[in-house]
Amino acid sequence: IILAFVYALIHISIWNQEFYSTGQRFLWQVCSLIFLADPLIYFVIWLVQSSLTVAPRRLFFTILSAILVSWITMTARAICFILAIVSLWRLPGDVYVDVNWSQFFPFFS
Repeated sequence: IILAFVYALIHISIWNQEFYSTGQRFLWQVCSLIFLADPLIYFVIWLVQSSLTVAPRRLFFTILSAILVSWITMTARAICFILAIVSLWRLPGDVYVDVNWSQFFPFFS
């Protein structure tokens, strides 16, 4: 659970960074909130599942909710991955400038 929150916080830390469009920023923010809510949703599912007394209902609820939450989470991860790849296409021109490393590490020259 702690790793899931750390994963979500990494994505939330980029909340107000520069995106190419507001649509991309909105998608990133929604996916970040999904990552944050994911462990909490699994905890609520566990609470509801443990309160159900009839075994077939418990099994059906557990399988259905796990599939639904997993599908939403995988979709959010795919969207974030695609947004990260798309952002590489629009890099500023300064990233292509050669760095004179001997200025920073003179013993390598």
